[in-house]
This record gives sequence, C-alpha cells and structure tokens, in this order.
Amino acid sequence: SHTFSLRKKFLFNDNYYDQNNDFRINENSMDNKQTEQIAGCILGVFLDVSCSNSKTVETLIRDPKRHKWMFYIMTLGVIPSFRQHGLATQLIQNCFELMEHVHNCGVIYLHVITYNAAAIQFYEKLGFQRMEEIQDYYQINGKKHNCFLYAKFLNGNGFYFSFLLTSIWE
Repeated sequence: SHTFSLRKKFLFNDNYYDQNNDFRINENSMDNKQTEQIAGCILGVFLDVSCSNSKTVETLIRDPKRHKWMFYIMTLGVIPSFRQHGLATQLIQNCFELMEHVHNCGVIYLHVITYNAAAIQFYEKLGFQRMEEIQDYYQINGKKHNCFLYAKFLNGNGFYFSFLLTSIWE
C-alpha cells in the first residue's frame, strides 16, 4: 500500500499580489499571524488497477503487471481571486513530480464535463490527452451531462501512442 501526501501549505495575505509582480509561494506561514485562506487545492487518489473499473484500466493501462497503480484527480480548484497566477498549474506539476517516484503508476487521469472549455484547454496545455467521451457521467440539478476522460501517461505506459499506432496499422 502506498501513502503519499501532496499537501503543501500556501498562505497569502490580502496584499500579497500587490507586493509581488510574479507568482511566488510564501511558505514561511507559521510566523505569519494574518488570516489564512486556502487559495487552491487538488484532491486525488491512487487506485490499484486490480480493484478498478476494468474498462478504465483497459483504456488507460497497457501492462497492468508493470503499472499497478493509477492516480485519479478527483478535483482541482482555485478560488477566483487567485486564478490566472499559475497556482493550478503548480498543483498539477507537483503531481507530475510525485509520480516520477512512483514507477509503477502508469497514468494520471480525470474527468472534465464537456462544456468546460477552460478546463479542457488547461489540461491539454499540460499534456493530458482526451481519451473518450462518457455519456451521462455527471448529474447536476437533475440533468445528465457528458464528460471527457483525460489522461497523462507516465513511466513508459504510453498507452495512447500504442493504441494510435495499432489503429493506424489495422
């Protein structure tokens, strides 16, 4: 069993961006007596491929004996006043860095509702690939919505490229 923490405390005071032209994280927060707030967070979970949905595993993992883990991003959020400063990108990049040390994790994946153009552009910019559209994945206020399954392949998994080449040659 693997236990990892992506928790990192980022504290900002009210005039932080007025004092800094670029995005830097203030980590000396324990000495800071000002009001704290969470500016952004990412929540994910490692999933054992042997206990996961078989269709998802078949879609995302080429060799389940080699890549026994998948990392699922359940949610990523940044409060509006902190958007467009690179915080979400940094949170995702922290995941990428962590996965460099989990050699048997073959993929980071997530779902995006199909009409969220900003999120789609964001994940594609970071190298996630759209794998498929899933019908009626979300239900919001009694209405069903489709989503896209996005994946970032890791540690030699490269399933998408293998799938693409296989499809071309068939």
